[in-house]
Amino acid sequence: MAKCPQCGEDHLSDPVLNFIGMWYNPSSLVNEYADVLEEVLYSMRDDAANNRRGAFMSRLRDYKECFFKALWVGLIATPDQVVHDASGARPQFMFTRLAKQVSRDIFGTESAFSRVHVSPENVEFTAMNVLNASTHMSPLFVQYRRILPDASVQQMYKWWTTVFRKTLPFFGMSRGC
Repeated sequence: MAKCPQCGEDHLSDPVLNFIGMWYNPSSLVNEYADVLEEVLYSMRDDAANNRRGAFMSRLRDYKECFFKALWVGLIATPDQVVHDASGARPQFMFTRLAKQVSRDIFGTESAFSRVHVSPENVEFTAMNVLNASTHMSPLFVQYRRILPDASVQQMYKWWTTVFRKTLPFFGMSRGC
């Protein structure tokens, strides 16, 4: 079996990874990602409606990473990269780099995650700071949960929901989200 060009492992010796490698279909994987995005979106709506601010903010990273991963898998990645990504080995790139590549290669723009915002308490933050802090449940995340105004958090959510909806037809999909 061929070794992974990224890490040298024989990922295809694993039956599940071999299946992904043999039957890799970008549109099928994108549909699966879209299903997950829809579920996360409904959870986020429920969190927002029930004032579960921490739960809502902690889902932002999953929502965005799933969105960018779907675009990467569907439009940029090679089958070898997809198998490596599925293997559990160190990812080809972490979320920050994934967002930069997808933003550049698909949207033709720089990633907006590094734009600096200021809270009413004059605390500077970037979307990527919030996303990373929420993923790791760091003390910084607990503080962001307390100090970031609802409007800032909702704006991040609304912007990505709009992007998600606009991108789905590109993949020949439509969702009721």
